Amino acid sequence: MNVCTYRTHTNWADTLKNIRLKDDDEVAFWRTSNKNNFQAVKDGEILFFCVDDVIIGGGTVAGFEASITIVDLWNKYRNFSGAKSLLELENNIREKSVNSLPKGIGTYISYIKLSNIFWFSNAVAEAFTKGFDLKSVQNPVKKYTIDIHERV
Repeated sequence: MNVCTYRTHTNWADTLKNIRLKDDDEVAFWRTSNKNNFQAVKDGEILFFCVDDVIIGGGTVAGFEASITIVDLWNKYRNFSGAKSLLELENNIREKSVNSLPKGIGTYISYIKLSNIFWFSNAVAEAFTKGFDLKSVQNPVKKYTIDIHERV
């Protein structure tokens, strides 16, 4: 099974932490690119949210959309896009892209559909993160392969 860590915008995480999500709620984990397919993990695998080199939670990958405008993402997901308003969503995306995207809510981005969102307490996050070498990771996304053993 594959899992990955993905650098996450702090505001995205904070916004979603304050929403009481149900397991079947789908959220949009937006990316500042619409050019690449996302292949680090497949549907049903886990994406971990990494903020300031700490894994704070995660979710189950439910799909990938390669191209959507910021306004269409907002209209589809609202607060489940990790923002409290369309303007905030646009500003967060622009900040994360280091202003490399064209301005405007008609800008195309991509997103990963996630469900079964979970959050770690601070103590669990710190302990869990020790199993990953995040400080040396240069890319925003890092793939890991894990073996799952069932007890007999």
